[in-house]
Amino acid sequence: MRINISNKTTSLIAVVILIVTCLSFPMAKSIPILNRRWLFQFIGWGLPVIVCSKVFVEKRCLYLLLYFLCVGINFLVGDSYFKSVQIIIEEISCLFIPMVLAYIIFRYNNELLLRWLLICCALLFVYITAATFAIDMLTPGIVRIATSMQFGGDDTLIRMLERIGASNYYLPHALPVLAPALIAGIRTKQFSLSKRLIFGVLYVLTLVLTYLGRGATAILLIVGISIISFLLSGKTLNNDILKIGLLFLLISPLINTDFELKVLDMLANSMDSENALQSKIRDTRNTIIYGEASGDIEERTDLYKQSSFLGINNIIFGSNDNTGGHSGILDRFATLGIVGFIPYMLFLVGQLKFPVRYLSRRLRSFYLCGVIAAIAMLFLKSMSNWEMWFILLCILPCTLRYIDVSSQTTEV
Repeated sequence: MRINISNKTTSLIAVVILIVTCLSFPMAKSIPILNRRWLFQFIGWGLPVIVCSKVFVEKRCLYLLLYFLCVGINFLVGDSYFKSVQIIIEEISCLFIPMVLAYIIFRYNNELLLRWLLICCALLFVYITAATFAIDMLTPGIVRIATSMQFGGDDTLIRMLERIGASNYYLPHALPVLAPALIAGIRTKQFSLSKRLIFGVLYVLTLVLTYLGRGATAILLIVGISIISFLLSGKTLNNDILKIGLLFLLISPLINTDFELKVLDMLANSMDSENALQSKIRDTRNTIIYGEASGDIEERTDLYKQSSFLGINNIIFGSNDNTGGHSGILDRFATLGIVGFIPYMLFLVGQLKFPVRYLSRRLRSFYLCGVIAAIAMLFLKSMSNWEMWFILLCILPCTLRYIDVSSQTTEV
């Protein structure tokens, strides 16, 4: 069927691609005008006024507005978590803009925007991965090194990575969320070989960039979620939950302390001594042997406890004291209390449920895997940023929607 392309649709696609490119492409930060992030956030906020004003009366949008008010009030009384107005605007924009893009595509069945958005993101992703791989060959682990230097007050290396369009530390941590959708594309038998190959290449690049980020949590998570995604039957969600549950029951008797230590030793021996994942494996091994958390695991556990106790002791309005700073979910609970945390969670639940009605049953299991990966990452790491929310709230459901529309079938 021929799609009638109006001037309004063409303009919308152009504006969306401009917004996504300027907010997602690292090189944009070093280009005059394009580096004005606030400008494109403002355009993104104004987009629904022209295109889909009905989004403002959606319950989840009202919850987001309430969350925004709670964050603003908390900041005015001296919050130490959201340190500036710019950070608050960034926080809300990261949630609002992906919500609007998903709303336009799903509610108005805008297949043309869907295709161009995914093409734009795929091209940006390929370039970012290639640039990161090239610079990592010269300086192994440069993405993690640059981030450590930035936390120390030196952003020289970060600026250099931005100029060549290499990845930051946050994108590799968001990629486990996208992996199930790419695997669903690989497993869609109704696709041509070339299309399945494209999904396969993108999935391999996802693994590569996740590794180049040198984040142990992201690496372990993408491996685990990939295994589960390949095991999904692609029929119904209940069948997949039953299948994974039975498989876990079958292999659980085989998993004991000796088995775990052998697997960890095998993984550690396959990596160089400077790999961040090896240190995590060593800490995990010591935790298993001695029965108590040690090393980095102990440090993170203490940070999680700090945020949890802070939130529980100030459960209504939260606390302006310093949180643990290592969990995107627990830190917001500790900072805002239930007054701010409830609208935050209501928005997320509503937005995550929104695409489900537009996805066929065969793809809902893959969507659930992506959501689980995001929840795990947000709980374990302070990864509430544009990369995470854009992939979770927009690219993950849009990729699955594209698979649905393109395959026009009910079986994987």
